[in-house]
Amino acid sequence: MIIDYSKCSSEILKTKLSEKDFTFDYVYRVFGNEAFNYDISYTGDGLIERNNCYMELFVPTNTKNLYNVYSTAALKNYFVTSDAGNVIIEDPRIFVNEKRRWMMDKIYQLINDIPQNTPLYIQVKFSNYPKIGCPLKWVAQITPSDGNPYTISEIQRKTIWVYEPNKPVYLLINFIDNNPNIYVMQSLNIKNYENLSINNVDYIGKFLNLPENWIWTSMILDNETYLKVVSVGTAYLTTDTLGNSYQYLDPKYAPWLYEHYYQLNTVF
Repeated sequence: MIIDYSKCSSEILKTKLSEKDFTFDYVYRVFGNEAFNYDISYTGDGLIERNNCYMELFVPTNTKNLYNVYSTAALKNYFVTSDAGNVIIEDPRIFVNEKRRWMMDKIYQLINDIPQNTPLYIQVKFSNYPKIGCPLKWVAQITPSDGNPYTISEIQRKTIWVYEPNKPVYLLINFIDNNPNIYVMQSLNIKNYENLSINNVDYIGKFLNLPENWIWTSMILDNETYLKVVSVGTAYLTTDTLGNSYQYLDPKYAPWLYEHYYQLNTVF
């Protein structure tokens, strides 16, 4: 039987992007025909899940302020670490993003768009076992911000972060002209706060220095609602004063959440 994938994709795209369900077809509804030209990496099978630890290295490219991101996440059957103190990083130009915990439940990523002449894997040596390498896998390219919290950086990737029903989500919201711009926490920084876990994230709101017109809040999704944070090419990230990272949530993927915070625009 011959399947007309383009036609199938067109039919799928007619389906409403509902917050009340999540199936694999949602990936095709978001990315359309483009999804058929990529491998789809699904990392909700114990590799990348809420509270799992990981480390990233930002390796400079030949383009100014552009870095390849390599991660220990999603590497199955490998000996890895989330602590950069356990490895030897010889290139001083490499930025380290270590000791982090994922805050989403699943990730779907379109892959195969690794830049030309970019290795898929790199290795760094373990400090105590220099004959053994710690592998990291290429996941994206990033243009970092200036390092200050509540500023925006850009990362190139095609992903869907999935937050499941009955789970908490943590939000940074910037009100611009009383309109909310919502950022959803994607990872928790435990470098200086190693007791932080998914069980006590609510406490960090007390320790944040928020700029004017920013709020930090949390909510628990109801028993039917999936929150999907989508990047179809460029994702916009920010951090808080504790180094926790958040990704911008496009209103079209969660209009119900934006409608809720539009009602609060008189706060400012």
